[in-house]
Amino acid sequence: MADLTHLDSTALKNFKNNDVGDFITDLLNIRKDNAGVRSLKNLVAETGEGSASGDAKMLRIGLMGGGDSEDPTGGSALIEALKTQGGALDGIFKSQKVLFDDIESALEETITTLLKTQGDSLTSIDGEKLMDIFDTVDDDMSGTGSDS
Repeated sequence: MADLTHLDSTALKNFKNNDVGDFITDLLNIRKDNAGVRSLKNLVAETGEGSASGDAKMLRIGLMGGGDSEDPTGGSALIEALKTQGGALDGIFKSQKVLFDDIESALEETITTLLKTQGDSLTSIDGEKLMDIFDTVDDDMSGTGSDS
């Protein structure tokens, strides 16, 4: 991890490109089918009535998944609950992707500001302006930002 104990454009670039960039890549990979492992997003989409490949890809419970009239054990309710929770977890991954995209963008703008004033004193940089750059990140963290 980059040393961010002082305001340094090179350290910020390394942090943005390596740490933040790697995390964004990991978030994208979690939502894709990789190396034969099905993503949660796709498992939820392929589970349930109307799916082309059958009812219970998410959870193989045999005859329990037949529906309430055929299923006195309530397997269909279990599958629906798993779909709901799976969708909620995938929503967290989507929100994290938006957040880290905004962090990456704000860091890029901060680096640009630092490089523009490189010849001048850092005291000429308005601290409030740097804080304003991270407004979208603040919105994402508080839940008021957009999910796209």
